[in-house]
Amino acid sequence: MFEKLRNETSQPNHVFWPDDISLLDQAFIDADKLLSPRQLTDAYLLALAVKHGGRLITLDKRIPLNSVKGAKAMHLVSL
Repeated sequence: MFEKLRNETSQPNHVFWPDDISLLDQAFIDADKLLSPRQLTDAYLLALAVKHGGRLITLDKRIPLNSVKGAKAMHLVSL
């Protein structure tokens, strides 16, 4: 698991995104689509990926794509 994560974060196109959106901002997050409080962080990270035109690479396979406005399959990669 960590080997996969290290491999992805060592790629030259990996970029750190600043914490520059609010989880409460309805322009990014559709809270009605979240099924449990455990999905808040996942939705937030996916929203950052959408905002910055990138991809969230995660080990989690249960992130509801429709919880983030504008999110498409290309924004989410589950390892």
